[in-house]
Amino acid sequence: MTTCKDYEGADLTGADFSGVNLIGANFHGANLAGANFSGALLAFAGLSGVNLSGVNLSGADLEGAYLTGANLSGANLSGANLDGAYLLRANLEGAMLDGANFTGANLEGATLDTAGILNANLSGANLSGVLSADENMQGPNIVGAELAGANLHVPLITAPKLVIFEMCDHYQGTFAFTSFDSRFNSHIKK
Repeated sequence: MTTCKDYEGADLTGADFSGVNLIGANFHGANLAGANFSGALLAFAGLSGVNLSGVNLSGADLEGAYLTGANLSGANLSGANLDGAYLLRANLEGAMLDGANFTGANLEGATLDTAGILNANLSGANLSGVLSADENMQGPNIVGAELAGANLHVPLITAPKLVIFEMCDHYQGTFAFTSFDSRFNSHIKK
């Protein structure tokens, strides 16, 4: 049974919600810094503008969650499901996103500086205007992702498959590869 919880404006700093069913919960205006949501069910939860800095969301289900403008700096989202989540202008600076699923998520204008992005699934995600100035993406799946105006840095040694870039004819952002291997860059359509 799903219950809708209302935590609007609450100070829940350091609270333990690990494994708790919070589907559709309202956290607008709450302070959740340092809280533990590992394995929690947060599908369609309202977390827009919420302070989630240093939060543990590893393995959490955030499908369709509303995280617009949320502060997720230093958060652990390893293995989290963010399928179809709304992360417009979210601050993910220094967050751990290893193995997270962002399929179809909207990250327009989000900041990913110093975030650890190892084998994350960003297929079909909106990455328009995303800022990632560090070489922090390793093996991401960005097939079908919207990349207009994005600034992403991917170490060539772990860059995504070439087929991904062949789909990006309309790409207008910056995609930097850090390697001296010009053979790879010759395969990227301009």
